[in-house]
Amino acid sequence: SEDLLVNRKPRMALEAALQAANNNPEHAGIYLMQMISFYCRISVAPPDLLIRNTADQLQKNTSFASSFTTPIGIGLENILTYKKIGGCQNADFSALAPALVHIDQGLIHHYGNQREHLWFLRLTLAEWLLETGNPKSALHILRDAWATGDKSAMPMTGLALARTLTAEKSSAEALQV
Repeated sequence: SEDLLVNRKPRMALEAALQAANNNPEHAGIYLMQMISFYCRISVAPPDLLIRNTADQLQKNTSFASSFTTPIGIGLENILTYKKIGGCQNADFSALAPALVHIDQGLIHHYGNQREHLWFLRLTLAEWLLETGNPKSALHILRDAWATGDKSAMPMTGLALARTLTAEKSSAEALQV
């Protein structure tokens, strides 16, 4: 479906991603996120129903293996990039917030003390939670990622944590970070 989008056939690309979601229910959320990304790339607001269905599918996910975490991280980062440059036409992504919290909780449960290598995905989840107006949930993720990770390998997490703490009027903790 990516090739179809590159060849300026967005309707066919969207249909291919939807068919992939229907044919692969265990990864449906990933394909639906790909559809959102396609809308954003062609500067069209993704339908609210698509965003809600994506959130529903992501919340149903119970597998947190790399076959899920890698495409989720890439998909969320792609959509966020297009959103920042105005490609999503002011779409309301707030329905995704509970699914993002669910994903993070699943990562913590699945990886336990071995979750430090997931810092970039968790940073992306936190950025999305900030975008959807959920700073407390974002802070929870950022604090945990910062506390459990190798700080020298992931300074972006510390920077995001300090900025969020400052915005939330916790400047003493921000200075410590």
